[in-house]
Amino acid sequence: MDRCNIQTDVYFGFADDSMPAAQQRFGGFDVGRFASPEEIAFIASQRASSVERPTKLQKHEADISLAARSFHAVVLTLDRKRAALRNARKQGGKIV
Repeated sequence: MDRCNIQTDVYFGFADDSMPAAQQRFGGFDVGRFASPEEIAFIASQRASSVERPTKLQKHEADISLAARSFHAVVLTLDRKRAALRNARKQGGKIV
């Protein structure tokens, strides 16, 4: 991620006291961005596994987040097997 200058962002929300600062999913004022109603509804309808990956994300968590973005941006992928991406496409997400 550093080599390719990839930056992550977070949704506006409140901190989860059970997680370390580097693993927070929500950011406060001047940190997080607002999620659209479509993103919130889509994320709520999907289920990430409780299995934690070496990246400290839950299994499928990144796919769900990426798929949620497809309602307002085009997502380019070669992955045809991820359920979250298929579900987003069926619901009108822009998955190519």
